[in-house]
Amino acid sequence: MSSMREILELRLGLESQAVALAARRRTEEQLAAMRQALDDYQDALAGARSCVEADRRFHLLIAEATGNPYFGEIMRHPGDAPIPRNRIDSGERNGKELARHGYLANLEHEAILKAIRHQDPDAARAAMWSHLSNSRERFAPDE
Repeated sequence: MSSMREILELRLGLESQAVALAARRRTEEQLAAMRQALDDYQDALAGARSCVEADRRFHLLIAEATGNPYFGEIMRHPGDAPIPRNRIDSGERNGKELARHGYLANLEHEAILKAIRHQDPDAARAAMWSHLSNSRERFAPDE
């Protein structure tokens, strides 16, 4: 099994390209679905519930908005491995730390969505790069 750091390194390149394409190609319906995924993420955070499903859905919706089915296929494999919060939610971190990480990731997700909404591929790429780099530091600093 790959380490969390290795998975996040792969995602840096893959999702930075995907989000730039999504910013150019997304539809209003796809944008609304991304907004709903982030609303669900925020609701889960507020209720101290797992954000994994909403997080995964947000990233998959971005992949689908590229218009290139291979991005979605890659993001769906290998199961939950691309979303490190799934491992974190399994008890490796305490609740306060998880809440802080979730809050920071939420801010990063909002920056990504804003760039997609404004159809700004460069800002979207930079926001995704920042989000995944920060996730790597939060979830796998010593790997």
